[in-house]
Amino acid sequence: MDARWYVIHVYSGFERKVAQSIEEQARQGGMSDRIQQVMVPMEEVVEVRRGQKVNAERKFFPGYVLVKMEMSDETWHLVKNTPKVTGFLGADNKPIPRTIKLGGQQNGYWVVLEGLQKGEQVVVDGFQKLRGGAPVQTVPWTPPGAPAPAAAGPASAASGAQAPASSASSAAR
Repeated sequence: MDARWYVIHVYSGFERKVAQSIEEQARQGGMSDRIQQVMVPMEEVVEVRRGQKVNAERKFFPGYVLVKMEMSDETWHLVKNTPKVTGFLGADNKPIPRTIKLGGQQNGYWVVLEGLQKGEQVVVDGFQKLRGGAPVQTVPWTPPGAPAPAAAGPASAASGAQAPASSASSAAR
């Protein structure tokens, strides 16, 4: 079975403690081979304190811990029953990894060609400037190099109108 990344929602401020607890429980329960990596996404930032520039770490996704594991009943229960864990990010608190097909970027948004529906909330595997749980919006999209579609009257994507399904794609920031 392949290990995949899952997003765990935890009490804010307890991300490191939860990560350590999951790793320790996996070691004690003999599941270190199935729970491969537990990570609190951090980034280095430069802060000014008392007039001095100081390098500091900041949580990239506060309130979330990433776990690379082989999903099974045992690993799910280990993570879910860890103190300060509120659950997995996904439908009905059950993680659902899915593959999506991207078509590139348009105005700072990733264009999703397949795999998502309007209004679904997503967490993207990657650490670019993305927000976990961002709702998916439907917008018209023209592939690079293709002729632009003709204007369809006063309604536009900016006014919130939906384009026909054949010419619309989902975009997630």
